[in-house]
Amino acid sequence: MSMNIYALLSFLGCVLMFAVSALTDSKEQTYSLNVRYLLRILGIWLFFEMLYYLVPGQKIQLTFDLMRYLAIVFVPLSVLLTLHKFLFGVSLNKKIHGLIVVFPIIALLLAFTNSQHHLFFTQRFIDFENGLYFVRSQYGSLYRFLYLPYAYICLAISFVWSIVSLIRFKEYKRVQAFIILFALIVPVTGNFSYLFVEGTSKAIDYTPILFVISGLLFYVSIQRFGFLNIVPFAQEIAIEKMADAMFILDSNDIIIDANNAAQSLLSESAQGDAIGQSIDKYLIDTNISPEHFHNNNFDKATLTTKTPSGDRHFYLRDQKILKRSKSIGRILLLHDISPLKEAMASLEIEKHRAEEATQAKSRFVANISHEIRTPMTAIIGMTDMLNNTQTEQDHSKLVHNIQTSTKLLLQIVNDLLDLSKIEAGRLEFKSKPFVLRDIVEETQSLIAPLLRERPIEFHVSVDDQIPEFIIGDALRLKQVLINLLSNAAKYTESGHIHFEIQFEQFKDNLIQLCIKVRDTGIGIGARDKEKLFDLFFQVDHSNTRRFSGSGLGLAITKQLVDQMNGSIDVESELHIGSEFKLHLEMPYLKKKSDESSTLPQYDLSKLNILLAEDNIMNQEYMKLIFKKMNCNYALANNGKVAIERALTWTFDIILMDIQMPEVDGHQAAKSIRQAERNIETPTDGSQPKPKVPIIALTANDTDEDRMQAQLAGMDGFLTKPFTYKKLVKVIEELDIFKILET
Repeated sequence: MSMNIYALLSFLGCVLMFAVSALTDSKEQTYSLNVRYLLRILGIWLFFEMLYYLVPGQKIQLTFDLMRYLAIVFVPLSVLLTLHKFLFGVSLNKKIHGLIVVFPIIALLLAFTNSQHHLFFTQRFIDFENGLYFVRSQYGSLYRFLYLPYAYICLAISFVWSIVSLIRFKEYKRVQAFIILFALIVPVTGNFSYLFVEGTSKAIDYTPILFVISGLLFYVSIQRFGFLNIVPFAQEIAIEKMADAMFILDSNDIIIDANNAAQSLLSESAQGDAIGQSIDKYLIDTNISPEHFHNNNFDKATLTTKTPSGDRHFYLRDQKILKRSKSIGRILLLHDISPLKEAMASLEIEKHRAEEATQAKSRFVANISHEIRTPMTAIIGMTDMLNNTQTEQDHSKLVHNIQTSTKLLLQIVNDLLDLSKIEAGRLEFKSKPFVLRDIVEETQSLIAPLLRERPIEFHVSVDDQIPEFIIGDALRLKQVLINLLSNAAKYTESGHIHFEIQFEQFKDNLIQLCIKVRDTGIGIGARDKEKLFDLFFQVDHSNTRRFSGSGLGLAITKQLVDQMNGSIDVESELHIGSEFKLHLEMPYLKKKSDESSTLPQYDLSKLNILLAEDNIMNQEYMKLIFKKMNCNYALANNGKVAIERALTWTFDIILMDIQMPEVDGHQAAKSIRQAERNIETPTDGSQPKPKVPIIALTANDTDEDRMQAQLAGMDGFLTKPFTYKKLVKVIEELDIFKILET
């Protein structure tokens, strides 16, 4: 091969090395950066190799031969660094790196100052062989015992690391390791052949050209398997960014590395940098003693540590680091389970509350059963006695007792209905003007009889500044007052009960009221006071309790007050008494109403009434009312009969039960209204027959129920149970009496 051809190959190799180096990745986290440095060093070597063969003249040839060492001395070190990064995923330790780089620098200085000491080259001269001029060098002691050992030790270590990589790695990584191993074998084999094989021409050293092949193989290993280069980088990022704390300990349990989460965790202890410290100092405030930690494995254990912000709990993974079956350290992974522990504690509390609620409901069912059976037993017993009693005085007393028991039973049923409505969010409030003092008087008249046989003073006062007419739901307010006062009456044996309504202030067309109920009863303990407004709660739920009740009154009172946008609280001392305070804001009327609350008197005997009711007991009750009214009536046991009689007979009013067999009240009313619309206008010029007023009878009293009755064509609405007075009032509101008079 002529010198010109070799120079051309060197030029092409130089261009190729620099071009390929420009295409390689420059990220420090991957070994491709080391490959880039290696390719550029090879490019410099080939550049001077080209000049060495291309430029004529002995002196210039000697100079360029020496210039080649600017690259040659760094090739072994570059190969070593590349293999280290490939195998271990990290750069060589800076101290070791600095120590090794001294050797090529010293060799370079010795080569360029050789004319002063002749220790690197003993002799350099131009020789001629096979028609080619070349520089022949005879190497000195420093070349043989400094540079050559450095170069071949680096290459030998690189060979070992590449073989280890071939054994250690799997699948694609192993193929990559094989390519790198082959990339080392090619130039090293050529260099050995040039230096030590007899008969090999010394005129041309093919080692640089072979390194071009090596550089290309390194590049192929990156391009073909480049995705593997990011694995160490990705692992490092994953470890540093993960939320779990990771510690690496040596065989003496000294912390040699820790990720960001671990450093952040240890920074809370304010004990400085953890690296190089024993793990013992961080186990002081934990549930694991240093002695136990050193002698045992705590994999899948729970570590609890005390911090300024409170206890923190960690799920601990403890894995040994083994080398040739010998433990050389351990990896600790701490997953923070404090939120999970808190959630479990909260669940335990909720579980306890749920169990208490279940027990309270069970007690409530047993208690409500007792409360219902008690008046029912009295009613059955009294009615039986009524049948066997002759005197009018005994009759009156028994009837009074029956009325008392039925009112008690009705109150329990009303409480249960109110509770179901509140829990379903269907309890409705009506806003109408009412006289607050009338509500107070009605409540007082209900409570006063309960106190007659006991030495209790009952004081009632209403502030004079309170306007006469308040706007709101009088029934619900009265229910709240009765609940509070009946409780005071129930639990007070002697002393006094004060019922006060105080004026606080006017604000934006609202009046602020404070209602107080104070008694000298048995009082409430601090522990029971916290649960006083809970559903089903009773201070005494034993079989020997002195006071009856369903346990619903105060719970319903609290929810009624909340829906009236008010507040209620209690102050109480056991065996001293209690005071309930109710704060309300309600609209009011500044002027008194001129309407009279007294109903005019009418002759009820003119009425013809159709009662559509399927319940026999209700029919009997209505017969008594009709007898008192002295009116005419007819009965229909279901909606179908009611339609037939309404269309064939003449009635002034129809009382229509909603829930009936055959045809319900809504459908019956619709059918009657449709029949009325189908009647033709009289041909004699007389007025058509007016439609018959229909009043709905139902146990449900919601706006939805009233709307359905109205849509069915009904004119009035009467809630069961009702009294004679309520029935007459509804009839009067429909102006039926005035129509009869005309």
